[in-house]
Amino acid sequence: MIFEEFRKETLARGIPYWWRPRGLSMAPTIDDGDRVLVAPAAPESLKPGDIVKFRAQGAFVMHRLVRFDRGEDGARTFVFRGDNAPTTDPPVTAAAIIGRAVAVERHGVQRRLDSRFELWRGRLKVIKRALIERWRIRPGGALVLIPALAALLSLGSSTAFAHSHDYRNDDSWDSRDSRDDPYDRDDRYDPDDRDGKNSNGKTPALATLSVIGTPRVGRHPFGVAIDSGHGLAVVANRNDRTVSVIDLLSATTVRTILVGRGPVDVAIHASGIAFVTLAQENAVAVIDPALGTLIRKIAVGHHPSGIAVGGNIVVVANRGSRSLTILNAVNLTPISDLTVGRIPRDVAINPLTGVVAVTDESDGMVYLVDIRYPESPVFLPPVTLPGGGRGHTDDYRRRGPRARPVGIAFDYGVGVNQFVVADENRNAVHIVKLSATGTVDGIRSVDVGKRPQAIAVNPGRDWALVTSEKDDVFGLSLSSDEVSKSDRRREAAAGHRHRPADLSGRREQLEESLGLG
Repeated sequence: MIFEEFRKETLARGIPYWWRPRGLSMAPTIDDGDRVLVAPAAPESLKPGDIVKFRAQGAFVMHRLVRFDRGEDGARTFVFRGDNAPTTDPPVTAAAIIGRAVAVERHGVQRRLDSRFELWRGRLKVIKRALIERWRIRPGGALVLIPALAALLSLGSSTAFAHSHDYRNDDSWDSRDSRDDPYDRDDRYDPDDRDGKNSNGKTPALATLSVIGTPRVGRHPFGVAIDSGHGLAVVANRNDRTVSVIDLLSATTVRTILVGRGPVDVAIHASGIAFVTLAQENAVAVIDPALGTLIRKIAVGHHPSGIAVGGNIVVVANRGSRSLTILNAVNLTPISDLTVGRIPRDVAINPLTGVVAVTDESDGMVYLVDIRYPESPVFLPPVTLPGGGRGHTDDYRRRGPRARPVGIAFDYGVGVNQFVVADENRNAVHIVKLSATGTVDGIRSVDVGKRPQAIAVNPGRDWALVTSEKDDVFGLSLSSDEVSKSDRRREAAAGHRHRPADLSGRREQLEESLGLG
């Protein structure tokens, strides 16, 4: 429930978020596996026909509002029903309302649910249902209207996805927390099934990794971040004071931006603005990659390295001053600084819980900080990785090399709260599962290539990418621990490294993975 309470606070601040309902009770408007954008909505603004997320009997449900009632105390109540549900839901009060569904994404294509057509169609669905039930009581009362309404309502259910609207400003979504929905399908892979198997018992295959392009960038490319909304990648070139902006669809560098001395890492806000740590200037550069402009620089701690964005908060790990700097991503000002660890290297944020994880390469630990209230952050119990810890009596210390965590990333969703850490000394990746209170529920270690460095996770999709300093890029299934490898040397031998990539057969796949369908 901590995830949903955090989301409710997010909506209260006027920020929508993506959510993935489960089941077929709202098909075909919302199908099993679709993503839905939930926006703030005052209960008094709701009208029959609106699709609303609400709390009911300990679960979170997304159904259509069909009518208003009055409770025994005279207070207004809301009655909902799924388009395919046999009966209405029990009435709920205004306190149970979470938000209104304003967009749905299916197979990478997004469609508005708050357009005039969709609102009109939703109200017609309510009228149709009422007429059908009235006709069941009074035969013949709606024999003409019902077929006409059915024909009208069929419009848009299968074709409206051609009229899409772009809501690519958030990639944090998850699945509905109601496992006993009678409309849930049995034959689809569930990304929140952390045992690595879907309901039919089959383990999903890990995607094959292949090089589709090698755009030229600056000297010593280091950190990289993806802007899926614009189809761009931003690369920090550590040795030439620049960042390179890459068009991912054409796999070409479209512009180079001068940012300052020692650019190390990059993080991108939902607005498209990028934040770049400048290790030799003790600052963060704020840039607009689409326009190629440097907006300003913000002073932080000594030798900043890792950086992460969560909502409107930016967190910077200052390697040289043993500190963490929290910035406001809207007004571009510092909020707070706090001391953490000995050599903080990288940082990640779980946007659902507001927890920040910081790797400390000196003692093999990951420090956790709750920044839901960034002016007064709260430290949670630190996580000691296998081979880590400050003492010499740690049990793990006798089982292999000393841990040295570097890159880190969060995987999150309803029932999913874990982070993935690259351990360069132990040639492994550690998957650390956290409880709702931030304590460790378990640690799994997976052997990968030599000296793994950076981690990238697609939340809710069950996979991560791991770069290796001495080897290649690896794909990792977070449920089955399966590892796949992209052999750059084999690709180069085939000629892919020295000629433009043929994207004709990969464009649709890339667009779907970026959410650009």
